[in-house]
Amino acid sequence: MSLKLLRGFLSPAILLIFALSTILSARNDKNIKRPVASISSQAAETQTLLNVNNLSTWLHADGKAELDPADNSGFTYPRGTAQALFQSGLIWGGLVNDPDPNKPKLRVGGQTHLIGTTAGWIETPGPNPIPTSEISSIYRIRKDWQSLTLNSQEVILDAAEKNGVNPAQVTEQMKQDILDQYAADWSDWPGDKGAPYYDLNSNGQWDAGIDEPGLQDADQVIWTVCHDLDPLLTDGLYGSPPTGIEMQITTWGYKDGGARTEALYRRYRLINKSGFEIRNMYLASWSDPDIGDYTDDLVGNDESLQSGYAYNGGPTDDEYVNYALPPSAVAHTLLQGPISPSPGGRAIFDFKQRNGYVNLPITSFGYSAAGSPIGDPLLGDYNGTLAWYNWLRGYQPSVDTLNVQPYLYGSGPNIGQITAFPLDGDPVSGTGDIDGTGSNLPPNDRRFTINSGPFTFAAGDTQEVVIAITAGIEPSGTYLDAISVLKQRIAEIVANYGVGIVGIEDAIAPSEFTLEQNYPNPFNPSTQIRFSLQKQADVTLEILNPLGQNLRTLVSGAFSPGEYQQTWDGIDGNGNRVGSGVYFYRLTADGLQQVKKMILLR
Repeated sequence: MSLKLLRGFLSPAILLIFALSTILSARNDKNIKRPVASISSQAAETQTLLNVNNLSTWLHADGKAELDPADNSGFTYPRGTAQALFQSGLIWGGLVNDPDPNKPKLRVGGQTHLIGTTAGWIETPGPNPIPTSEISSIYRIRKDWQSLTLNSQEVILDAAEKNGVNPAQVTEQMKQDILDQYAADWSDWPGDKGAPYYDLNSNGQWDAGIDEPGLQDADQVIWTVCHDLDPLLTDGLYGSPPTGIEMQITTWGYKDGGARTEALYRRYRLINKSGFEIRNMYLASWSDPDIGDYTDDLVGNDESLQSGYAYNGGPTDDEYVNYALPPSAVAHTLLQGPISPSPGGRAIFDFKQRNGYVNLPITSFGYSAAGSPIGDPLLGDYNGTLAWYNWLRGYQPSVDTLNVQPYLYGSGPNIGQITAFPLDGDPVSGTGDIDGTGSNLPPNDRRFTINSGPFTFAAGDTQEVVIAITAGIEPSGTYLDAISVLKQRIAEIVANYGVGIVGIEDAIAPSEFTLEQNYPNPFNPSTQIRFSLQKQADVTLEILNPLGQNLRTLVSGAFSPGEYQQTWDGIDGNGNRVGSGVYFYRLTADGLQQVKKMILLR
């Protein structure tokens, strides 16, 4: 019996832990400090929850994500109601420059319905890498952990969710375990192994007791490290031998309101410890969505928002009916792609600017459906590797890498044409290529991927991608309204993530000039850009695409001190109307620059 069928026979206690109204109730913020001593005796954790905001999901030390400890759907939205994702993972594939004639050069690894990674890090890199023999945990911290008490509402709900019981059944020991684990993970945070931290003494290294765990001012952070050196796991996944990839996974969330309260952020950091270059490498954020009941899902993509998403195939869903809610929608969004050399480019890496590179965008979207001609790559067989490499490159997951099967538009004005972005229509307006219409498949159990590449992964090098998993629902609306809410949230998250795909805003002297955030943002059809000068300067104001290329120069010339406002109407320098998406505007004044990000939603 499949994992999804088994779910129907299990207790629904985990889904009944708390109602949405309880989650949105007042929080206990008593400022009671807990000592950092007496902590390190906690046992190593292999699984934990991200549950600081309006969603909840399980994470595991070996890289498994969204599955609960019983291998059932572990991502619920709104928190405490119905499931929205069954499982997620990262897949990589490329040509490994390994001279061993007994090993195929094309290899695929990562996590889907089976997990090809194991907890721990690679201790000795090289052609014959050696993993650590130490037990590796998954670590979870909260920046406000010292203010939590046994009677804190968040501790009670956390303990209920972790133990799969009703809040009334939570024991004092369950609550104490939550507090002890937060304290232990704060004290034992493995910053020296790659876990993120604030370098408070600015010396570029982790100093326990001085530096603090965390990143990006997140309220809750979870970190684990895994690798692909177990041949039984990699063969069981898609028949490939191990490559020698170490993967550090950081997941974080916020509880401060706004769109990011309905999202989690996840950074996959990959280190090539194989001793070999990997050519033509691709990365994919893979998802098996279950919007309530898994048998009636549809998927789509929005390239302008760098997203793939899932929604219900009809106005109601049995799982959500139990909570008097319409079905939700959920998306994976590429916030930061892998980097690739580009003269004059500017990329983001480790939340810092890296010149001479760009972050690759989504280069294709793929989907599969259980029991259909577009099936999943075969598990436990090298044909699965071949199918995945086609999928990563924007084709259907067939096993012939020479005679590929492209995706075709199944509905809309471009029906029958080849595309790397199928199902990119708008389900809300009913226009374009929409899943479940025309020759597309009927609602069923779906999977989807958002893919990026190719790039060359040098031996010893590090790559990272950052995704957001965002959910949306309109309690008083319909299942299609959930898509509209979802896309608005994605637009806000993309607009406010870090400093943008172009790069970090340059360090400038504030006394020289000021560039304000455009308003409105997101916008349609036009937006206002304001800047001020404190002295006379030669000024250029440019509109850039996501790769940092000039689309249009709004102003160029000498300006006197004062305040200025310019309008961008979504038209490029050739008079063409640009589409929805992420854009940037750059102000240059006497050689100093500042860049900000904006979203156009047609």
